[in-house]
Amino acid sequence: MSDLVSPYAYLQTRDGLSLRCGHWPCPGHRPPKGTVLILQGRSEYMEKYEETVDALHNRSLDVFSFDWRGQGLSDRMLSDREKGYVRHYDDYLDDLELILEDIIRPGKRGALFLLSHSMGGHIGLRYLFRNEKTFSKAVFSAPMIDILSYPYPSYFARRLSRWQVSKGNARKAVVGAGYRTPFPDRFRGNFWTSDPERFERTRKRIKERPELSAATVTYGWVAATYDSIDILKRAARAWPLKTPLLFASGGRDRIVSNRAIRKFVADAGNCSLIEIKNARHEILQESDHQRCLFWQAYDGFMGL
Repeated sequence: MSDLVSPYAYLQTRDGLSLRCGHWPCPGHRPPKGTVLILQGRSEYMEKYEETVDALHNRSLDVFSFDWRGQGLSDRMLSDREKGYVRHYDDYLDDLELILEDIIRPGKRGALFLLSHSMGGHIGLRYLFRNEKTFSKAVFSAPMIDILSYPYPSYFARRLSRWQVSKGNARKAVVGAGYRTPFPDRFRGNFWTSDPERFERTRKRIKERPELSAATVTYGWVAATYDSIDILKRAARAWPLKTPLLFASGGRDRIVSNRAIRKFVADAGNCSLIEIKNARHEILQESDHQRCLFWQAYDGFMGL
């Protein structure tokens, strides 16, 4: 991936945190066909999207991204860097608006598009219901409309997380959720990708730069996530979005609910859905065949 080009390599939030931001202009002398903002999933970081940035450059698109608060090389919320925590999703939404206002709107060329994954897709949808005219088109990889709470049933995970928060345990790690090591060493049985080379690339990167890792979640993050899931579902039922949307889901996803994605698409309007049968959760980190299916759908949707 190219070095950060934007002069705003770090941006301070309204509550005093530093967010790491990136800008990769499309190579060459021709004007780009537009600008894409990538919104990452939980625990991710910009380096993980180097192939995606290259794919977007091949489509003559400028690219922006940033590390969410509490992950990557943005400021962490807790002293234990491995714990993913947020008070409520309004903090994420405020950070997104700040990035758009201070960096992306002044620096974008052409129409602005959204490409998001998992938690980033959830936050992107929440933002669209507030500010629908920001993006000309939006694409969602395995968006977090609802989460699969294995080994707990959903109703129990909801009640447990909220009860733990009420007991003052919002910053404690959820028992049985995530890894206490930065990334699993064993490819077999992983939830993220069926591609061993891309799995190994991520594992090696985290091993070499453990400061990028955010391995587990807290009760506070889970409770805030369920609160935001409820808000998003109510919004989808209340009014349709006019922004053209493309959703991609993985048939072997064990992180987010495909049933919830299908229900959202039916409720929200102006949505298309591609289901990639053998893909796991991280479609953009999948095998070449699965990624090709995604990019074919992306090109058709974007008109590239």
